[in-house]
Amino acid sequence: MLMSAMSGFKNVENIIKVAHERKVSNMKGFFELAEEKGLEKGIELGRTEGIEKGLELGRTEGREEGADMVSELNTILAREGNLEKIIKANTDKIYRNELLKKYRLLR
Repeated sequence: MLMSAMSGFKNVENIIKVAHERKVSNMKGFFELAEEKGLEKGIELGRTEGIEKGLELGRTEGREEGADMVSELNTILAREGNLEKIIKANTDKIYRNELLKKYRLLR
C-alpha cells in the first residue's frame, strides 16, 4: 500500500509480489515486469472496449436492417393497395413477422 501511495500506481504491490516470485533482482527486470503487466492490462481493456463497440455497432446495424425490411414491406403492401395490411403490420408484431416471412424479407 505504501508503494502504491508513493508512486500513484494502484498495482505496484502486485508487481512487487510477482517480481519476488520470479526472483527479479534488478530495476531493469522490475520495469520489464511492470511493462509486461501494463501490456496485459492494455490488451484486456482493448478487448473489453472492442466487444462493447462491436455490440453497439451490431445493434445499430440491426436496427437499420429492421427498419429497411419494414420499409420494403410497406412499399410492397402499398403497391398492392393493402392499406389495412400496412396499418395492421405497423401495430401487430406477430402479423408483421408473418408478412415479412411471406414476402421473404426476413433474413
